[in-house]
Amino acid sequence: PFAPFWDHVLGYWNGGRNNLAMKILFLKYEEMKS
Repeated sequence: PFAPFWDHVLGYWNGGRNNLAMKILFLKYEEMKS
């Protein structure tokens, strides 16, 4: 029922030069532990 999740996320991750993507904070689990 949903679109492929990783395709959606990678679109923002790889194309992070537009204004919308610059407002998104990506945190990895390893970064949160430290």
